[in-house]
Amino acid sequence: MGIKNLLKFLSETPEIINEKTHNEYHGKKIAIDISILMYQVVIAIRNSGSDLTNDKGDITSHILGLFNKTISFLEKGIIPVFVFDGKPPQLKQKILDARKQVRKKALEKLSDAQTESDKIKYLKRSVWISREQTDQCRELLELMGVPYIDAPQEADSQLSYLCKENLVYAVLTEDMDILTFGSPRIIRNLTSSKKIPLEIELGKVLAKLNLTYEQFIELCILFGCDYCPNLSDVKVNEIYSIYIKHKSVEKTLEELKARGYIVPEKFDYVEAKEYFANSSHNPVKADAIKMKKPETDKLLNLLVNNYGLIKFKVLSKLNRLNELYSKFKDV
Repeated sequence: MGIKNLLKFLSETPEIINEKTHNEYHGKKIAIDISILMYQVVIAIRNSGSDLTNDKGDITSHILGLFNKTISFLEKGIIPVFVFDGKPPQLKQKILDARKQVRKKALEKLSDAQTESDKIKYLKRSVWISREQTDQCRELLELMGVPYIDAPQEADSQLSYLCKENLVYAVLTEDMDILTFGSPRIIRNLTSSKKIPLEIELGKVLAKLNLTYEQFIELCILFGCDYCPNLSDVKVNEIYSIYIKHKSVEKTLEELKARGYIVPEKFDYVEAKEYFANSSHNPVKADAIKMKKPETDKLLNLLVNNYGLIKFKVLSKLNRLNELYSKFKDV
């Protein structure tokens, strides 16, 4: 979910969100949550009504999608640094269980769907990336020479760490909670051909909202996040107007109650605040996120013989990958 309505709230504040062009990111390293990217590419492929498979019937949508997206990033002059999720915190278990139920219901409805549009709708809602598929993506990136990192917990903290340490320029994400995890800069819409890239800097957000980073975390928790009970039926502008007076979660909740809003009995925000501020990450050195020489022969065999991709198309992209490696190997 990210942070509920944070983007809408920030978009109403002048000079916080800046429109950019793709050219402005040429030669820059951008950190990317690979799980989100995999879901996006698989859902895009499922718009056709089915997954891609090889001759054994194994799903290959994630491989084709990741391969093409990675080449596309490099062709735009962007060096992607992918981050894989580790073990999610117990704080998020309710959200994960709810998402699992959504997928389960979607699969049930998919089997009963009568129209093509309903089939596609429930097919997209039932997307699940397995551990095996995630490992296949690691293998693909390894052979492509494209850097990736395994996070000890969710990718969010690791992504933010990379940006805080100036190992990458920004984090590419649609989830606004990357700001809450302390990333100095996020980018949205960079993979879209229809939308303008948007860049948001945490420093500008804090200055415009007159908040410290710690207070910003509290405000985000009040707006609604994955790690704490959410307030219902309260507009974020009203939450902000109350919080900015008190700069206290407890006093904000008290005033909301006095205004007649229903507040959860146990609004245990302290653990969520601690997770946003101090969740773990793996230390990374600059050399660990440089591109390596692609293993072209192994890639060709993997993509054509294992995953059933078309040979002449793969060869063309592998040639391009080698050219791009020569261009970015020292970045």
